[in-house]
Formats: sequence, C-alpha cells, structure tokens
Amino acid sequence: MAKPVIVVHGGAWGIPDEQVDKNLAGVEEAVRQGWNILKTSGSALDAVVAAVNSMEDNPIFDAGIGCAHNRWHGRDGRPHHGRRHT
Repeated sequence: MAKPVIVVHGGAWGIPDEQVDKNLAGVEEAVRQGWNILKTSGSALDAVVAAVNSMEDNPIFDAGIGCAHNRWHGRDGRPHHGRRHT
C-alpha cells in the first residue's frame, strides 16, 4: 500500500522576506487540515478540498480572500478527480 503524501505550495512568486513566516505557517496549516481528513479515513479528494479551503481562507495567499479573478469573474483553481471533473 502506498504511503499517503500531501503536497501544497504557497505560490509561484518571489515571496517577500516579511511574508515568509506567515506563508510557511499557512502552508503547514493547509497540510494539517488535509492530513486530518486522511487520518480519519476520508477520501483523497476531501483532503485536497480541505487543504485548499484552508489556503483560500488565509489572506496571505492569492486564493479565496485575496484571489485574482479571471476574466470570467470566477476563480481559476478547482480540484479534479481522475474519472470526473468536480
């Protein structure tokens, strides 16, 4: 059986020095939220949603609260399942 792993990142940009600690704390919290789902026998998709929601609720990230809307007035991020798109 494969060992589960959660990988998140806090953005693909040059994080200013004064934001690094908050960014790392937010990433660690997102991992904890996702891991809590997995350790209680939740699905991988539910774990991803929990981790993403944690980051969306954190204003340090350009997601959710601080997101940049796309030209269709929506948000770019969404989870995908292997057999279906959700």
